Amino acid sequence: MSETPEVTPSLDLNDILRTEEAGEAHQYGFLENQNKYFIKSEKQQVDVEKVTHRFKYLLGLTGLFHHFIEAKANRDPVFRKIVDELYSKSSGTGAAGSSKRGRKTEKEEDAELLNDE
Repeated sequence: MSETPEVTPSLDLNDILRTEEAGEAHQYGFLENQNKYFIKSEKQQVDVEKVTHRFKYLLGLTGLFHHFIEAKANRDPVFRKIVDELYSKSSGTGAAGSSKRGRKTEKEEDAELLNDE
């Protein structure tokens, strides 16, 4: 029967460095995958302007999104501040100012007639 000789580790510096580099590469691959696939424990910062712009757009499409936005706002106090800010900005314009298709008031008609003369 054949006997397998025992292999002694190499004492060559180049061999030692190669094995350490391979270990570092493996460790780097692990860290890269960890960053890619695991959830980060720290919360991401919220850009208030982007969020309000996105919600204005969604609420402009349909009122259905109002339900989901309110549900999240009830759970998250930071989100509640953003939603309150959004509603205060949108209510500040007023319903009469947002639509030009309504009837003119008597004062508006008088002002228009005076400007024409």
